[in-house]
Amino acid sequence: MSVPRIKDLTKLFMKCNNVITKVKYNDPSNYNLNIISHYMKNYYINNENDWYEYVSMTKTGYKDVELYMDDFTGISMSLITWCPNSFTNIHSHVCLGGIFMPLVGNINQKIYHNLNLNNLFTKEKDIMGYCENMIIKEGKTYSYNNTLNGHSLSNNGNFNVCSLHIYDNNLMI
Repeated sequence: MSVPRIKDLTKLFMKCNNVITKVKYNDPSNYNLNIISHYMKNYYINNENDWYEYVSMTKTGYKDVELYMDDFTGISMSLITWCPNSFTNIHSHVCLGGIFMPLVGNINQKIYHNLNLNNLFTKEKDIMGYCENMIIKEGKTYSYNNTLNGHSLSNNGNFNVCSLHIYDNNLMI
């Protein structure tokens, strides 16, 4: 049996929202946002560039545009446009988890372990613990749950990057 092609953001959001909600409430021991990774990859392969209209060009930094939010389930989808050399501060997510995928270009991610985020203005050099560096390549996904200690994302390239993000904004199952 073939999997239907996901060609637009609305279908992707509806499918992901439905699957996340079913697993979260019917089988919470297997809850992990990686369960929707193949739907995001299906969209990446088959999309008709409907995300272009949400690209928000800025001269510096990054711009996060919320595409969908289901207030009942707490699931949201955003498109982030990253200018060259833009980055987030080190942060964590007070939600059940998230998953993201670069649609154009690569995203660099640093994951911080044993991190104390009590001081939001902590400089990277002052952080105790260790850092894991990785590159999330275009069309690949990375998921995390609420045990993520802290991370930062960046576009270290010379061209704009766009990435799709899905979050479960609930605090617990």
